[in-house]
Amino acid sequence: MLEASLHYRSLERDKLLGLGKDMSFDNLVQLSIDSRNDIRWWMENVRSKNGKHIRPKQISCHCRTDASLQGWGGVDSQNHRNANDRWTAEETKLSINILELMAIYNVLQSLYASCCRHVEIQSYNVTTIKYVKDAMPVSFRSELFTSYILTIFKQ
Repeated sequence: MLEASLHYRSLERDKLLGLGKDMSFDNLVQLSIDSRNDIRWWMENVRSKNGKHIRPKQISCHCRTDASLQGWGGVDSQNHRNANDRWTAEETKLSINILELMAIYNVLQSLYASCCRHVEIQSYNVTTIKYVKDAMPVSFRSELFTSYILTIFKQ
């Protein structure tokens, strides 16, 4: 939810003021007009938005991925594990943006299939990052791509 960060800061500010110097959660918090407006915004908009978290989850793994027209690769920058392979002849005909997304999927499956619930992915392809952040828009169509990538967004 892109605009979420615009509608919780006053709540955070009021919470910190309410906690006081002793940082006690037993203290009462008085909500400002801005906080009340933010709560009103959430009540009116939370169901119509895409359901992304207000704050990102704690990142448990860091990964760098890349793709070329020949193949894909990825490195777990904490554990220094890596995965890579070449594309099939059919896959090499796809656009580089799709190959970059497929590289992310392949690296996630190769390095993190049984661990790491929240992986930070670093990719040099701006379009790829946008699609991942937006959780792949419905208007994006490619049967081969869909069969590869949809499971990322179901987990």
